[in-house]
Amino acid sequence: MPAMSTETVPRAAYIIWGAIFASIFFYAGIAMALRMSGFAEAQGAPVEMLMAVLGSMALFVGVFSTVVVPRMLGRLPLMTYSILRAALAESVAVFGLVLMILGAPIPVGIVFFVASAILLVIVRPRPRAATAISGAISGSIPEKSYQRNEDARPIVPE
Repeated sequence: MPAMSTETVPRAAYIIWGAIFASIFFYAGIAMALRMSGFAEAQGAPVEMLMAVLGSMALFVGVFSTVVVPRMLGRLPLMTYSILRAALAESVAVFGLVLMILGAPIPVGIVFFVASAILLVIVRPRPRAATAISGAISGSIPEKSYQRNEDARPIVPE
């Protein structure tokens, strides 16, 4: 039976996560500024094809960062694990920036930026043992939860 993790999230993980979260707003601002300046004009069929491709990639990245990474890479050091998941979530905003630069409609870009922000909130740094969903996915939390006694030793469930 796996041991319960007592990891604490390093302060640097929160700082990096915050910087990545802020970058979404910078990407959105750059995209809107380019659109207002007339630089990014709709290009027709290639943009529509890219919207479908990057939309599919964004969906894949969302599933990958919330389901696959905890299951396959859940044993990585917490700092590496947090940065990897945040970078994957940020990539959705980069897809939106690329689409906006190529001339995709503004609502399409906004969907990508909002999806990235929501995904970043979902994958924010936190101790793995404190998260029931990621713990259940990665197998780090047994089906029956541990309870702490006065000596702070886990009581093994029956």
